[in-house]
Amino acid sequence: MQVPVVDDQFPSGVNKDIRLYIPSGLQHMDGAQALRYARSRNTSSDFDRAARQQRLLLSLREQADPAALLPRLPDLIGALEHSVKTDIPTSALPQLLGLATGVDTKNIRSYVFSPPLYQTEVLTGYWTLPKVDAIRSAIQNAFKADQQKLEAQRQALADEGAHVWVLNPTGDVNRGTRVAGYLESQGLEASAPRQRPSGGVPADTQVVVYNGAESKLPKTIAYLEKKFGVTVQLKTDPAMRADVVVTVGRSTPDLRPPASS
Repeated sequence: MQVPVVDDQFPSGVNKDIRLYIPSGLQHMDGAQALRYARSRNTSSDFDRAARQQRLLLSLREQADPAALLPRLPDLIGALEHSVKTDIPTSALPQLLGLATGVDTKNIRSYVFSPPLYQTEVLTGYWTLPKVDAIRSAIQNAFKADQQKLEAQRQALADEGAHVWVLNPTGDVNRGTRVAGYLESQGLEASAPRQRPSGGVPADTQVVVYNGAESKLPKTIAYLEKKFGVTVQLKTDPAMRADVVVTVGRSTPDLRPPASS
């Protein structure tokens, strides 16, 4: 398990809850424990639950021996026929189990299209807006080896959840929007307020991290320093609502979000 699962209100019967705790690290579970791990939802999101279910299915495949399952197919079908609905004929199951033996479970890439990288959460009633371009890009690049590290970096930046503003003092009114769009495509939560910073256009990009946010944003800071070739500045301003403010300078590259496909 990557992170512990703690659920103090896991339903175990009519009007009865139990405390579920599954620590991180390698775990050996029986069927009931595995089902609780996959179904727990009170202290995490549905997206996290989907990721746990993916890990559980991969673990089951890694431990299952298709050759040993073949003689027990009638028993398995009898046990599952009231729980699983499929249009796959039972006569095809032996062939599918044989096909499963060739699957390299160490080379499977899976995605959960969760916020903030792939969706924007709307907290008024709670619903989500999918980031269609990001989802399409992930699917198109899923099997490209040179894209795997980039996707992992996007997810790491998204997990830190930095709120980034891009301020644009230049005469190009859309410059800040383009830079913010690019940073968002890389996993950051970036926007471009229309307010212009005072002091004119700086020679270089300025990156300021506010109110101690640097302690929780090491990957974000490292990424921005490398991307813009600068060292971040640290400031305290209780009125500042963003974690990071990027101010476009004369040497700032003309970053643009990827074209929609």
